[in-house]
Amino acid sequence: MMDSSKTLEVEKVPEIAAWRRWLIQWDVTHFAIALATSAFATMWNIVCSHFTMLVIPRLLSVIVWFDALVILLIVLTIYVARIVLWPGSILFDFRDPKMVSFFFVPVIVGCLLTLGAPTFAMSYVAHKAAFFALGAYQVGLSIYLSGEWLFGSALIDVAHPVVFMQVIGYFLLGSLASKLFYVELAIASVSVGSLFWVLIFVTNFQHTSIGLTRRSEKPQPTFFLFIAAPAQATIALFLLGIVIESGSEIRSSTGLLQVPLNTNWNILSKGALYIDLFIYALIFRLFPTFWTQKFAITWWAYIFPLSAAASATVLRASSVTHSVFWAVLSGLLVYIATVAMITVLIATVWGMKVGRLPQNASAVTAYCDHIEQRSKSNLKNKNRLASLDQSEIPV
Repeated sequence: MMDSSKTLEVEKVPEIAAWRRWLIQWDVTHFAIALATSAFATMWNIVCSHFTMLVIPRLLSVIVWFDALVILLIVLTIYVARIVLWPGSILFDFRDPKMVSFFFVPVIVGCLLTLGAPTFAMSYVAHKAAFFALGAYQVGLSIYLSGEWLFGSALIDVAHPVVFMQVIGYFLLGSLASKLFYVELAIASVSVGSLFWVLIFVTNFQHTSIGLTRRSEKPQPTFFLFIAAPAQATIALFLLGIVIESGSEIRSSTGLLQVPLNTNWNILSKGALYIDLFIYALIFRLFPTFWTQKFAITWWAYIFPLSAAASATVLRASSVTHSVFWAVLSGLLVYIATVAMITVLIATVWGMKVGRLPQNASAVTAYCDHIEQRSKSNLKNKNRLASLDQSEIPV
């Protein structure tokens, strides 16, 4: 007879190879890289089209846009490889109260790359398809997460600036709807976005300091997301105002909205811009604190809000070409966003070179648990088969 003790020995969990450990830690938050580069590309598209102080060749915005597209594909490929290696990783990310907000990134990046596309790549059909596909995804995910929040789930148990991503998606969809002359859909998107912006802003503003005190933490770069929502609201309200006032008279050759220079701003877009600039100054008051943080992937949270604020200010400056204040301010904000982009890009390359990126110890632990459970399951199946073989041996 077979020695049954051999079937009862415990299999050891194999050591995780370095490349596996690296891949497992590439969680959904690393889409912040694609988010930042997409916003940066859209900013330069607006700068090349509307910045009046200097004539900047459009080729620059085309190059930056293609770079953003390539970076998105690289980040997406790595994340898909992680899912193939560990199928449960997507649920691991989705169940995290902070990482779950990054599942709105497809909407934000998709809208940004569509809105910032070069002229030769613009298409009414492509914009329309992007709007309805991204809009359906945004509304579905938003209803689910908001329902979980409303009915007391722990998904959004702690107030955190990353929750602003839901709001940003609605404002960007409002801008995309205005480009397509979908006035009602643009109003709907901006209205829902405004509702959530007020709710999330008040929640974060009242509870963030308490949370930091309780956890003895310092403000994180994600605090800059306070700037992003009103900046995108500014652009959405500005474009919607143009469509309502001018109608189809400003259609481009592709059938999309063409934003003229010296355009009148409505009171809502002006108000959103001033709110954004005030929060910009408020966040920069804490700026020396941010740079005391050790480098992490969260540093990419600087780029998107700074680029969004710069984009809104450049549009404002193009509407009041006689104002030196707006011209200088817009140029300054574009400069700050560009310097931040270069700095964070260099820091990221350095962090990967020295092995500091990516980092997610909890993901590695969860993956080890997954391997251990799979190993135990395989061992159990082997034991069961061995028992069946032994029962078939005649006595």
